[in-house]
Amino acid sequence: MRTDNVNLPFKNDKKVVGKWRAVDFVFKPEDFTPEQKYWRGDLYLKTLTFLPKGKTPMSPAITWTKGFVLHHGDKTASAYEIKKINGKEYLFFEWKSGDYLFRGEKPAYYVLERAQ
Repeated sequence: MRTDNVNLPFKNDKKVVGKWRAVDFVFKPEDFTPEQKYWRGDLYLKTLTFLPKGKTPMSPAITWTKGFVLHHGDKTASAYEIKKINGKEYLFFEWKSGDYLFRGEKPAYYVLERAQ
């Protein structure tokens, strides 16, 4: 089973704090276009919430530090990046599922927008 280093020190990222809503699922960030949904099925992940000081609603099992969401149970460090596309911010979040953990495949990405 593949694992990542989840013992990363906390670094704040004020830009990510808040609730994000999933809008698409892509195999690589370049596949995303806001005008056309890439993933045709239902999205498993609906929202992702970043609370201050590296916390999430699922703490202590899932925490965050600048650039990463840390799943301490699965021992995965999923990278995230905020990109501005057509004047709107989107969060690209690595989805490290069983394909990553057990088969060694590259992670796909959830694309999220800030929830209102």
